[in-house]
Amino acid sequence: SVCHAVGSVALALSVGSIVLATGWKPYDVTRLANLGAGQVANCISDMQMERLASPHGPTGGTIKRPSDGKAPKNIAFVLCAGSRDQNHLNFCSYICCMASLKQALYLREQYPHAEVTIYYIDLRTPGRYENFRDKVMADDKIHLVKGKVAGLEACGSCDCDDVILEVEDAVKGTKSKRRHDLVVL
Repeated sequence: SVCHAVGSVALALSVGSIVLATGWKPYDVTRLANLGAGQVANCISDMQMERLASPHGPTGGTIKRPSDGKAPKNIAFVLCAGSRDQNHLNFCSYICCMASLKQALYLREQYPHAEVTIYYIDLRTPGRYENFRDKVMADDKIHLVKGKVAGLEACGSCDCDDVILEVEDAVKGTKSKRRHDLVVL
């Protein structure tokens, strides 16, 4: 039971639960210069992806590349961008993992032939979210790579506006450069 005062009248309510929402502040991704944030046209933040996917957003819910309005075909998600880094955020917010998995499904629903790669340090999907993670991982066009992205840059060899990522695959023990047409931090 909750007692709440409205003006000079007190209300007693019977409720099943109470949600305390303290809010949050998004990190300024333009501080991640090594990841091209704010500099590389087809490198966007997770909040920008959310706006593109929204039916009330700038594209009416159709996810398009910012540079040319084309449908993305090979998308990368860079998790832990700035997290657990003394120069940026020394903690893990854990919500980014779930948001990226959800957004990967947005892309796959809109573009059935698109390939999605998620680069991560640790995949945080606690408790009941494991079922959702398993659903995403069952999609054969969504690939998860455990490892850090050291940097990214615009493709300099052509006018395609693709993005080149310098990535580490911690499981295979390899470093490589990979090309994507859209990157989400």
